[in-house]
Order: sequence, then structure tokens, then C-alpha cells
Amino acid sequence: MFKKLLFPVFFISIILLSGCREKLNLTDPGPAENLLISSTDAPNVLYMKTPAGGEVMQKGSRFSISWFVSPAVKTVSLTLFRKTEEITGISGATENDGTFNWKIPTNIPASVHYRIRLSNTMSPDEYIFSEYFTIASSDTMQAF
Repeated sequence: MFKKLLFPVFFISIILLSGCREKLNLTDPGPAENLLISSTDAPNVLYMKTPAGGEVMQKGSRFSISWFVSPAVKTVSLTLFRKTEEITGISGATENDGTFNWKIPTNIPASVHYRIRLSNTMSPDEYIFSEYFTIASSDTMQAF
């Protein structure tokens, strides 16, 4: 019976994803790996909506991070990376409601190489990264 449920659960998750503003190509999610369908017995779908890539954010400002993760996942964690280096935790465990209002730290260096990792807190090996975005200081915002 479990195997019979697996097929509909997968497609229900995909149908829910169809409401996202980006069109999904499930065979090739793209170089930023912003879509993950886990290979477990009950697959979870993780998809980053924003940052979508190319955003320029100012230190100290607020930004709404958004995602879609299968409803079976109750909490997710969010972590800020610069290239492959973990910079700081954004939220260790936040409710999987699809959004998190983040205040960008003022004590991090300006860079065009930031991205956010979204992880399933119950299965940390299930994670995805957002597209790259820029964090700028107020004095460099005019240059962008």
C-alpha cells in the first residue's frame, strides 16, 4: 500500500509547485540547484522561490525569503553562504510556512557571491541553495 501512495504524493507535490512563478524543468533544475526532489521512500520537494538571483540588498534592510517545501516537512533551517563558505545562520528551525522575513546583518562584507541554503531540519542532507545575490553597504548601493 505504501508504494501505491508514493506515486500520488510525488505528483501532488509537483502540482503544488506549478503555482510558482518560475517554470520548473524537473530533469534539469539548473546550475544553482534551487530544486530538490529527495530519493527517499516518501520523497520531499524543496524549491527556493526567492532570492531568485541578481537581487541587490542593502545591509540592515529586510528581505522576504520564500520557498516551497513538501507539507510533510514541518520545519526548515536557513543559512547564509558566501560562495561555499557558511557565513551565518539565519534561522535554525523555522516553521515550513513558505516565508521568512530576514533582517540582513550589518556586520558582513559586501559581496555579489551570497546565497541561502534551505535545509529540512529532520533530514539535514536534504538541502538546496538559492541563486546568487548581492549584499551591498549603503555607501556602495549607488554603484549598483
